[in-house]
Amino acid sequence: MKSYYTILGCPDYAQPAEIKEAYFRQIRSVHPDKNSNVEQLDDVSSEHLVTLVTKAWHVLRDTHLREKYDIWLREQHLKETRSVIGEEVKLSELEAEEPCRCGGFYDISETDLDQIVDFALIDCAHCSLTLKVFA
Repeated sequence: MKSYYTILGCPDYAQPAEIKEAYFRQIRSVHPDKNSNVEQLDDVSSEHLVTLVTKAWHVLRDTHLREKYDIWLREQHLKETRSVIGEEVKLSELEAEEPCRCGGFYDISETDLDQIVDFALIDCAHCSLTLKVFA
């Protein structure tokens, strides 16, 4: 399944103005009234593309929906890569150098901590385990 960012053709760190520009570029390229090349597709395919682009725009233009989508996307990526959650910890209980059960430490930066909305996934610097930090 393609991400909404891929559907619109923009990176996941795109600013709202970039997302808006990407939406208008994509909708012009897939809408049969705006692009005569789309008529070569059957009506179902064309309608499906317009629906996908519109849905992506609806989610990514809304800050709250985008945050929820980004969390879902990270969770899907985690499932796909089969990272193993080594531990789960609350942000308030996090130590400066959080130890991993492998004997190493999780690679935690101030930027990671500042960007936590609901949770963050932080990799161990020495093994494949991941720390799940809740806000």
